[in-house]
Amino acid sequence: VLRLVLRTQAIESTPWGEMVSELKARTQAPVERVFVIRNRPEGIKNAFMIGIFWPWRYVFVTEALLCGLNDEENEAVVAHEFGHGKHRHLLQILAFLVAFTLVETAIQFVVGRVPYAMPPEAVESAGDVWTTSAFVVAFALFLWSFGFFSKRCERQADFYAARVTSPEAMCGALERLAAITNANPNREGWRHFSINRRLDELAVFQAWQAGEVEWLGERQIRQWKLEKIAGLAGIAFAFSLSASALAPFVVHDVLSGRISTAYLLGEQADQAKDYEKATHFRKIMLERCLRYLQRSDLDPMVQQDFLVRSAYIKVLTHGDTQDIDSYAENERSPEFDREKFALLRELLLRSFNERRTMTEICEEAQAAGDFDWLVAPPALAGDEP
Repeated sequence: VLRLVLRTQAIESTPWGEMVSELKARTQAPVERVFVIRNRPEGIKNAFMIGIFWPWRYVFVTEALLCGLNDEENEAVVAHEFGHGKHRHLLQILAFLVAFTLVETAIQFVVGRVPYAMPPEAVESAGDVWTTSAFVVAFALFLWSFGFFSKRCERQADFYAARVTSPEAMCGALERLAAITNANPNREGWRHFSINRRLDELAVFQAWQAGEVEWLGERQIRQWKLEKIAGLAGIAFAFSLSASALAPFVVHDVLSGRISTAYLLGEQADQAKDYEKATHFRKIMLERCLRYLQRSDLDPMVQQDFLVRSAYIKVLTHGDTQDIDSYAENERSPEFDREKFALLRELLLRSFNERRTMTEICEEAQAAGDFDWLVAPPALAGDEP
């Protein structure tokens, strides 16, 4: 797609083709092809790699950058991009993004349920505050953690380029890049260390590679390795943490989805006036609902909704009015109409005793003018009217 959008040319047909071919053969880099983005000398000076897996992995280098560096520096720049492929940095970054998405989702799920532990009058305002706060914290955490991990990938690619070309070439490329782009060599980027810091680290790496490094340099090399390992360990930990945090909510969604499916199938059969089929699905729904209510980690609102559902279905399938009577006795909402509830209870019992669907019972009641307000089948608490 990028080749269609950008004006590109295979590097083999350019003056830099022989250099890149020799470098690729020498390093056995897992990169399919290298392309030059044709732009003006004053244009963007950049190089990047795309493609998580070989053979769909490509390197792109702008012509402006190639023209601004000498051959040794260009070789180091391309080797840097090869280093990203060699160390599978794009795959690691994808894993990071997936892990962070799971963590962010887990945070939103957990934080989103905090207001339900508060008094009812505080839920609406608290919900907005908690959700916004969770988003801000998650976004700040993403910026910091992605920058931290990305910088370690760039350092590893710098060292790879210094090893397969030369530290002098990689340092020269960085210094020349800062000069031709008028970049501040002390300015730290989001995904890159400052040019001067990268040069200092390359100097330590060069001394370590030559066996000339002192104990401080040895400790620095170990620290860099541990930082990268910590980044990968953080990804693995994020996966496990988010999985454990999300597992209860996934189970909730699966169970509630199965309950809703059985409920809807029962209502469809009821509207088709098929009593046996409607009762069959309602019994399935009741069994799943009762199993769901045994969980100890339900939201109060969810628990209330499913208690009402199970009480309603118990009347239709077993003629058991104990739960629905208990619900009516404890209901204190000013919107609750006890007279209408008593009439609805009577219809539910008629459906069970006469072995006829609620649709039929309600149609008869409406035709007789007994219950003009009635809508068949009756809505449940929590459902849209």
